[in-house]
Amino acid sequence: MFRCFPLYCCWTWTVLLIWFFYQLETNPIKSQTNLQVLNYSTFSRFPETNHTYLPLIYESPKPWNPTTGRGFPYHVKLVQYSYWDRVLALVSRYSFISIGYSYHPVIRYESIELKGGIVSAGEYYIQLEIGSKPFQVQVDTGSSTLAVPMEGCDTCRKTSMKYSSQLTEKSIIGCHDRLCTRDICQVLGCSECSSSGACCAKKMPKACGFFLRYGDGSGAEGALLVDQVKVGNTSLVAQFGGILEDTTNFEQSSVDGILGMGYPALGCTPSCIEPLIDSMFRQSKIEQNMFSLCMSARGGHLVLGGYDLNMAASDITFVPMILSSPPTFYAVSLGGSIQVDNEELNLDGFDKGIVDSGTTLLVISEQAFIQLKTYLQSHYCQVPGLCDAQHSWFDSATCANLKASDLQHLPTLTIHVGNRVDLILTPYDYMLQVSRNGYTFYCLGIQSLPSKDSSPFVILGNTVMTKYLTIFDRQQQRIGLALAGDCQVVGCERYEDCETCSLDETCTFHIPSGTCQPRQDSYSFLGIYPSCVGRFCLCKVQNAIPQFWTLLVILSVAGVLSFPYFVIQYCIRRRRLDSAVSESDTFYRPNLETYL
Repeated sequence: MFRCFPLYCCWTWTVLLIWFFYQLETNPIKSQTNLQVLNYSTFSRFPETNHTYLPLIYESPKPWNPTTGRGFPYHVKLVQYSYWDRVLALVSRYSFISIGYSYHPVIRYESIELKGGIVSAGEYYIQLEIGSKPFQVQVDTGSSTLAVPMEGCDTCRKTSMKYSSQLTEKSIIGCHDRLCTRDICQVLGCSECSSSGACCAKKMPKACGFFLRYGDGSGAEGALLVDQVKVGNTSLVAQFGGILEDTTNFEQSSVDGILGMGYPALGCTPSCIEPLIDSMFRQSKIEQNMFSLCMSARGGHLVLGGYDLNMAASDITFVPMILSSPPTFYAVSLGGSIQVDNEELNLDGFDKGIVDSGTTLLVISEQAFIQLKTYLQSHYCQVPGLCDAQHSWFDSATCANLKASDLQHLPTLTIHVGNRVDLILTPYDYMLQVSRNGYTFYCLGIQSLPSKDSSPFVILGNTVMTKYLTIFDRQQQRIGLALAGDCQVVGCERYEDCETCSLDETCTFHIPSGTCQPRQDSYSFLGIYPSCVGRFCLCKVQNAIPQFWTLLVILSVAGVLSFPYFVIQYCIRRRRLDSAVSESDTFYRPNLETYL
């Protein structure tokens, strides 16, 4: 019985350690919504004639700039807590006498590569054809211009598809054309002016010029053109911009240009051209002047001319737009407050917001951000690092190595839209998960932005839109919202894990980012790394990597505790063996004298 006692001790300690480390691991948080989930048969189905369905392809967002809501940070402040911090905190939590332990984070700056879907919110693009050439264009409801690169653009990416510069007179909107706005060249300081005072393209003086500028410092300029555009199965003649010069951060590697879906007033750059969605409605290519976006973490669909109820997981509620004169952005009322769990919190500049698919995060004013941060720090200090006076992770461009169990202590944020719809964001919605080198971090999906012209605002970007199906009813000037259901993701993006991705011969699994990508867009050494192909994908091993260090610690501690037991057992067996040898020598020693 005594000899078995060390074995019992070893087993008991091992069980306790497994339970202890289990307490440090993640637990899932279920998404919540107060939108009533209904059976599809109870919906009044919208007519599905003349709808154009376009698959939305996910692309990691472009680098973030502190002065804009577009993009996601490449360089983030990483608030990191060691495993020893968590051990002491857990001991303090379960001890009868608290040891009064507080977290001491290690702050460091780290460059996080976003390529391949590192965050759950990014930019989304579709494929269309202009003059029989295919282009990938980002869908942006915060602008109105369709623009793609032209041949002769030296600053455009070498891999971008280029629109042919061998143009006819019919495809160029001339600098003397009635569509080219007059008497503005000197006022705007354009480099090339016509006799009528219109702005001409710098590298193509005969053509009317256009200029795009965004808050993140990116932009493009070139010539205004007109040609046959094919969107899905629909072809039409449309106006667009041919880019002859752009900034390095204008678009991502997989995206050629941009597709603005806003109102025509946003398309005055400076000459006003008709947005593609307006051209489709005017030419009767779509029956209704509306479109909808269903955006998941890995893709989705753009529906032109209506919406598809199969993409909604709840009833659709419409709220009126707040439009300027002339209309520009898709703005809605937010009521001036946000609900934090069950408490209403008034925020400065939270009266209205715009719905913008070209903005990555949920953007609020600086003052509103401070008010929200102050409230959370006064009510939710049990969350590690939130209330740290110097290094709180609740800040723009900040990530922390929090656990899912930590997120459970954060509140649910509810945004009231038009006094009709509540958009509920759980911690898993506004804390964006980032995976790197087998570790998981969470980055704040809320960003502060200085107000322009003393007019505070809110931008409901991809942080919100990836959870809710959004319908832009331009005809009746309203926004429809419903919990997103099946966005019918197509391509390799629809595979969310290594096992299913590896079964598709056209796809590869990108190990560092944990995403499934088209095979032709990925680099792989011998089909193993960084992108694995088919049977070379050791999916079970890859899934086990994040738990490797925890398993190593458990096995090491178990080995140390069981070491005395094996030493004792070794000594006992060695003593028995020595005794057995002595006895055999006594009973079986040969009598050598008989052989002499």
